[in-house]
Amino acid sequence: MTVWQSDRRRRRAEGGFTLAELLLVIVIMGVLASVVVFGALQFGTKSPCQSDARMLRNAEATYFVANAHYATQAELTAARLIVRPSTLHDVTPAGLSFTVTELGQCVGSGTADADSSSVVLPITAPGITVLVTASDGQPVTGVTAEYRAGNGAWQSIGSTGSTGTANAPVPAGTYDVRAKLYGVASTVSSVQVGVGTLVYVSTLPLTAQILTWSGSQIPGVLMNASPAGQSSWFSFGPTTVGAGATAQVLPGVYDVETSYHNVTAQQNDEHVLAATTVTFHTAPLTVQVVDGSGAGVAGATVTLTPDTDAALATQTTGVDGKVVVDLLPWTYGIVGEIQLQPDAQVHTVTLDSVPTTTDPEVVQLTVNR
Repeated sequence: MTVWQSDRRRRRAEGGFTLAELLLVIVIMGVLASVVVFGALQFGTKSPCQSDARMLRNAEATYFVANAHYATQAELTAARLIVRPSTLHDVTPAGLSFTVTELGQCVGSGTADADSSSVVLPITAPGITVLVTASDGQPVTGVTAEYRAGNGAWQSIGSTGSTGTANAPVPAGTYDVRAKLYGVASTVSSVQVGVGTLVYVSTLPLTAQILTWSGSQIPGVLMNASPAGQSSWFSFGPTTVGAGATAQVLPGVYDVETSYHNVTAQQNDEHVLAATTVTFHTAPLTVQVVDGSGAGVAGATVTLTPDTDAALATQTTGVDGKVVVDLLPWTYGIVGEIQLQPDAQVHTVTLDSVPTTTDPEVVQLTVNR
């Protein structure tokens, strides 16, 4: 055995590789890599599309919270919400709405809604899908979706279901698309409809609350709203402690109404273009029943009657002869009566504005006893 052969065997024993062996390993790794890539392209083509659409939707939602409108991909990039504009989906903002269109390998993948749990049709033919979500991203049901070509008649797409979507197959072209809720419409103009086109529409929270003189929330008071000037009232529930009552509405102008102690108050022409809170204020009315010497009369009954002629519940004076009631600004007739010695006086007080820099109104009724 030569010295060269002995050295070669020694290197093999120490675990080394020859050049030919290294080349063979590299070739095998290349083949395996091509198989993995091919498999990903064959069986995972929707995953990149879903991830990309979800990324864009989350970026738009974040941008909307900060700016009250949606953004182009260039604006999303400048705001560092995405790294670079997508090549898989196109985004077209329209103020409080935006459209997403599938591009390239994602066309027909059905991922424009960024939510694999919803069924959006059609996927392989031109159509319009409308997705309505609340400000927190949750789907909004019962919203009517429509489209039209040019100045033609509006055609129904349907009403949004549990996923917040409504869709219909339509020929490729340019359309106006709108969503309608509580009689208010939000329209996206000149939508280019093809395969994989989706229109996002956002609702906004309209909150109504009623506060006492001290700033405390009054719970259990029903709130109503209507498109401005239409008197098409819809109720959005009683107020709760510390939270008022909230409805998700489309951007628009609304009248808001509440009733408290048999008096109805309205605040009109509220422009809801972002999260909006409408506040009704009450003022405390103190009624004191006193005798001829000016001392408070305990146990007297006090009845307040708004000029709507619907009396409030009777109040009974305390040891100081007083009752205090929070009321909406209005005109009230006030009657104080002593049960043992019938003697009543009527006093009318006008609360035509809520005092903010003066003490609350005090009405004193003097009785003979």
